[in-house]
Amino acid sequence: AALAVAQQQLTTTAAAAAACLSLPPLFVTPLALLVILNNLGQLHYALDNKDRGQKCYRQLQSTVMFLLLSKNKSGNADDHADSHHASSSSSTHRGSKDLQVFMENAVLGLQTMTTRATAPAA
Repeated sequence: AALAVAQQQLTTTAAAAAACLSLPPLFVTPLALLVILNNLGQLHYALDNKDRGQKCYRQLQSTVMFLLLSKNKSGNADDHADSHHASSSSSTHRGSKDLQVFMENAVLGLQTMTTRATAPAA
């Protein structure tokens, strides 16, 4: 049940990202969505818009967790983070590494924004 809800959220987020970019919804792959969320979080951070930046990084974390859960649940070697890779152990390793990097970026982004929000003004 939780996986179905997460999948619906991913579909909704992908459609919203596609709409922002004026692209058809099927164009946004999970990997492209991760890149978009990561970059939007960084842009909002640079513009000192912590609320929207945190929202992007939280969605990035949720999307990575969904992809990890679906990858583990399926039990196959397909790279769910990037459908263009061939199904092989090297692409699976790369997909897992990509997901790890995006998760680290999300955690770091949220920590940085939280620290920035609570830091005393100089």
